[in-house]
Amino acid sequence: MTQAKKVLEEIKDTYKCKISKTIGEIEITVFAERLDCELFLREMEEYLPKSNRNVRYPLKVVYSRSDLVYEKFLKVLHSEKGKVHIIYKNAEKAKKALRYELDGIDFFYNSMDDYILGIYEDYIYIFTTHKTQESDRLFFRVIVEFIISIKEVSGFLMIHGGAVALDGKGLLICGEKKAGKSTLIVKLLKYMGTKFIANDKTFVTPDYQEIESYPMVVKLGETTFRYCIGKDRNIKLYRKNANYQYVQKEDFTTDKWELTPHELADIMGREYVLGAKLHMIIIPEIVQGTTCSLKKIDTEKKNFLEESNLFGDSLRREEWILSDYWKWKISKQKNVNKIEIPVYKLQYGSETAWTEIIRVLRECTNSIKGEM
Repeated sequence: MTQAKKVLEEIKDTYKCKISKTIGEIEITVFAERLDCELFLREMEEYLPKSNRNVRYPLKVVYSRSDLVYEKFLKVLHSEKGKVHIIYKNAEKAKKALRYELDGIDFFYNSMDDYILGIYEDYIYIFTTHKTQESDRLFFRVIVEFIISIKEVSGFLMIHGGAVALDGKGLLICGEKKAGKSTLIVKLLKYMGTKFIANDKTFVTPDYQEIESYPMVVKLGETTFRYCIGKDRNIKLYRKNANYQYVQKEDFTTDKWELTPHELADIMGREYVLGAKLHMIIIPEIVQGTTCSLKKIDTEKKNFLEESNLFGDSLRREEWILSDYWKWKISKQKNVNKIEIPVYKLQYGSETAWTEIIRVLRECTNSIKGEM
């Protein structure tokens, strides 16, 4: 056995605690100290929806929070020459790490944040130290990165928009910033009895037939949030300050409230689900002094999703966190026959009664029942 693999095996064998849990489509097996295992899985449950689907991604994670182990493995890496590798990139920033290839294993070392990731077959190894900032959140970020990457490899599209499910029918809410997407989603949860799927970003299958949740924090403005919890509801939420300490904050007028998907669903008394069959796309627009109207947009001469600037950051990632094992198991789908999804523009004024908006939407969803 080569040196790198030997060290990985030794580290895995030191953790007697092994906890497995199925969350949505993912079965996560964590090798770590017991408290860490329970903490990580509990946090993942807040972001990943429950699902009746079979497990598609059995993932094993070895987590080490030890200066000694970290330094030991760092010596192994420093005996080789690493290459600068961009592991995250968008229009605003690029996240870099040194990449090492040892014995068929990919390692990524970030000296600024003090962590090492090892990617081997269906295992992800995470090494941190007491200096690693937000060490607890690193586990979550790695798992979410895995989910997003594997969806992209599978051919899923990432749409800027939220989604809810009504009687198993998926409603995709798209639009420009400050168009009222989040407010509309909250109202649909409250008045229409929908189930929550996503708030800001949503996965869409290559053929546009299904929409799925994107595991991320839900950000709501002060007005929307206060409406969401109700005047008489006594709720106290805590957020991290600059020193990573949890403090209570009563007023977020200059900020946005951040909730986990399950927190939002629980507050609204609804369910957080993995996804639904895509039934229609709604584009909300607030126009002062207008009555509520829902008009179908002609999409026959163009592919609406591809030409309406709704996609997330293109080529945002390389498939850095996926081993050859996953790339072989989940290959990109090609030559997919894309179905035509009805698109509607929803216009209403700030004084429009939400009962009227819900009535119009419900009539529309019922009318196109036989079209899909």
